[in-house]
Amino acid sequence: MQIEDSSGACRYLPLSKIQDFRFHYISSVFSGTVFENFNSNIKFISMKKLVISSVIIFFAVAAANNSEAQVRLNVNVNIGSQPVWGPVGYDYAEYYYLPDIECYYYVPRREFVYLSGNRWVFSASLPPRYRNYDLYSGYKVVINEPRPYLHFTQDRERYSRYRGDRSQIIIRNSNDPKYYVVKGHPKYRGDDNGRRKGWDKHGHH
Repeated sequence: MQIEDSSGACRYLPLSKIQDFRFHYISSVFSGTVFENFNSNIKFISMKKLVISSVIIFFAVAAANNSEAQVRLNVNVNIGSQPVWGPVGYDYAEYYYLPDIECYYYVPRREFVYLSGNRWVFSASLPPRYRNYDLYSGYKVVINEPRPYLHFTQDRERYSRYRGDRSQIIIRNSNDPKYYVVKGHPKYRGDDNGRRKGWDKHGHH
């Protein structure tokens, strides 16, 4: 390749210089265009993936929160499981304490819990010694904690003031529509006249 120097004289560049010049020129052009476009594409793809991932995470969290809220709602409302002789005012009730006879009632399993000797017995009905107890008029204390009978001594003292109290309104006598889902309520479809699964007012079948 022939070039002119500053004095106007012509001289030839070596072939190696020409190759180096071509290589550097092509590299600079390539790096300035192709690499630039390549980097732009990589950034675009990365941003797109980030957006998609964010959307997926958002909907996953939203679905999880909704499911959790639904489960919490189902757990915290058990009106339909409460007996017609239970007290009004509680969307959720786990145990009743019956101070007149010093027993408990476990709502989810519909079982009475009472002392027999030194052990607690779970039964679908009250023992014969309580045959004259009226479930519909006796006071019930709602206790929402697991196995409250383990604290029976404290409960007996704490709730002793409710013995003989007959002022409590029960579900059977309520006109609140939310209690119409309770079997035995007068306005329940398929009314069984205030009896639930064969119980009489003394808790016997």
